[in-house]
Amino acid sequence: MESKLELDQIKSSLLILRQHNLILLEERGIEKSERKIIEYSIHLSFLLARIRFPKYILLARERFGLEGETIFEQILLWGQLTIEKTVNSLVPKEERRAKDNLQKIFQKMINDSFVSDVSIIDSSRSKESNLNYNFVLDGNSSSTVFWRINFNRCNILIRNEACVDLIREKLGIAQANIIQSAFRTIESSLKLNQEDSQNFTVDQLLQMVKKADELQMIRYLDSITSTNPPFLSKISGEGRDSTYVIHISKMIQTIKQRIIESVVHHRFGLLSARIFRLLTQRKYLEQKTIATLTLTPVKESRTRLYEMLSENYVSVQELLKNGMRNNWLWYVRLDSVSTMLKSDMYKGVFNARKRLEMHMNEAKIVMERNIAFPEDISSFSEPDRRLLSKAQYIQEQLQTSIIQLDQTVLLLSID
Repeated sequence: MESKLELDQIKSSLLILRQHNLILLEERGIEKSERKIIEYSIHLSFLLARIRFPKYILLARERFGLEGETIFEQILLWGQLTIEKTVNSLVPKEERRAKDNLQKIFQKMINDSFVSDVSIIDSSRSKESNLNYNFVLDGNSSSTVFWRINFNRCNILIRNEACVDLIREKLGIAQANIIQSAFRTIESSLKLNQEDSQNFTVDQLLQMVKKADELQMIRYLDSITSTNPPFLSKISGEGRDSTYVIHISKMIQTIKQRIIESVVHHRFGLLSARIFRLLTQRKYLEQKTIATLTLTPVKESRTRLYEMLSENYVSVQELLKNGMRNNWLWYVRLDSVSTMLKSDMYKGVFNARKRLEMHMNEAKIVMERNIAFPEDISSFSEPDRRLLSKAQYIQEQLQTSIIQLDQTVLLLSID
């Protein structure tokens, strides 16, 4: 398919997309020719990550304070920036102390892998980009090295938050705080798709959590090892030398199952959710067995099963028994259901964004006026004030829904 754009327009568009890290470049030779061509492809994961920008900015504020938040906002606005351009765009040249402070925060972001050197290829074919830098700031590098936000690093923090929330719901605040501290202790080794964490010791946790009691911490750690499935295992040692490992993939699998069960409950009701959970636990079951275990009439369980089958939430397999009659075994393909839900949620994000665009267009004049003259709200007519209030409320609700849907998709996408 050919574009109807002029060549200059195409070049300008590619430059903008490249500036915002949304395309990948690959140089390729032409057979039987010395010429080379550059092929472009969409960096899909970076494109979808733009929905998550508000969450990324919040993470920056929590880790680096308001100054870190402004640095993140500036880099996200421009796609990629040098340290010098970032700092100069935020504070006047004469404010030397403020500039030095921003540079120190930027340096910490680099050391903690929250920003990545643009010159390091991070293509969609690369599975991980959680890189640590031993970068030393100097006069030359501050103006020549371009940096972008390391989305992978931010996604790892979002995953960690979900794991901590899971522990808080199942065991309590104390255990959740310990898992959170454990993630901070080993964060330089964490990857987005990871079965188990790096090992850590009680002594490392005690150094991270000041004034913590050793015996109490060990009791809390032991309580986490007793979950089903186990989210934590003790490897070796005793006391301060006790070594543990976090089973990240088991946590994520539990989170995924909870998300899917919540959707099933919402779409089909409580009884269907019970049947669905039973099938995920017991794998293959006959219809009569399902009815017996869920204490429901056979006809009712059959109705619920076929409702879920019609929308591909459960599957059924024909099994020949004793060569005489067929039996039907019901089961759940969680990976298939997860993929289906991700597709549905992306459609939900699209519809919410279209609806948001429609409402913003309806209130475009009053919204623009409010942005330009925020102190002049008293001069608005009563209908305009109502329209502005309604538009702001809808904007907040839809943006929150979009962020929540996207975060759910992220969790379902983690292996």
